[in-house]
Amino acid sequence: MSVSPTPTTEKSTPAREAFIPLVAVVDFHHARGPEVERWFGVEEGRDPAAEYDWTLLPFMALSDGAHA
Repeated sequence: MSVSPTPTTEKSTPAREAFIPLVAVVDFHHARGPEVERWFGVEEGRDPAAEYDWTLLPFMALSDGAHA
């Protein structure tokens, strides 16, 4: 008598969103101050700083004493 193996079922895991890192290139304009020049990791025309109210992000990207 032969016993056939039972098929194994994998436990289903909840779907997770993939982590996509965002990179902002911050430039310093002498009349306007620091500003995000370009985003990498988002669709063209989208601004995560405006969407998530990250108004201080360009200021935090500059090192202390950058223009002292």
